[in-house]
Amino acid sequence: MACTSREATQATDERIQRLVRSRTIQKASRDRKKKRYLATTATVETLRDEVALLQVRVASLVRRLPLTHVLCVQPNFDGGPTLKIARQYVTLFKHGYNDTKRKQSAKQLAFLTSVAAANVRYNGGIGIQSILGNWLRYTLTFSSMAIEMRDCAILKTDDGPLVKGVVKTYLKISRSSLSTIFPHCPDHLKPQLIGQVMTLYATMHWSFDETDRLIALDGDGDFVSGLLPILKDMEAVAAVLNMAAFYGPESAIL
Repeated sequence: MACTSREATQATDERIQRLVRSRTIQKASRDRKKKRYLATTATVETLRDEVALLQVRVASLVRRLPLTHVLCVQPNFDGGPTLKIARQYVTLFKHGYNDTKRKQSAKQLAFLTSVAAANVRYNGGIGIQSILGNWLRYTLTFSSMAIEMRDCAILKTDDGPLVKGVVKTYLKISRSSLSTIFPHCPDHLKPQLIGQVMTLYATMHWSFDETDRLIALDGDGDFVSGLLPILKDMEAVAAVLNMAAFYGPESAIL
């Protein structure tokens, strides 16, 4: 019986030792996997940081080179962040700006705040609110509006990138837009204009600094070509445009 008891004790000890060895091996295996995971994660993070730094250096070099040189090396160059900002601007303001539409207006404000300098110049006005204020002016005075980018190209300047875009604009004329934008429109021409959709082209310029921050925005809309197909008479067009108030208190929209 004593022998049997010793054998049982020995067997128990061996099981305990095997269990301890197994747990030790499992822990060592987990530790090795954890170290490999941490090393891999650190490597990935390091590579991401290096890629980000390289992207910054590439962007900096691209800004310093003439566009023709950039296109020779990278024919599919899409214009970089500044061209994307100009396109996104037109997309976000496709139907104007209305501060009562809180979700969309908040998105537009957040976009401008993220890409523009606080003192961005806007056709004579200063600041983001100047941009939004004039968008609001046109949005509320015309029955409807829509804009689309027809052409867009990036130019190089010593001060930073300059994006030039041709924007096609559709404006549905209302009594409010006549009194606000064309306050001296002759009464006999108003019935011909109210309810008509005026199509005009505007050339816009987005100016950026060396860090791709929007510092100036301006444009010029061709209202003559927009009104002529409706009125079909240059003298009538001239009468409508007489002392037209394209500019609000601080700036103009296009």
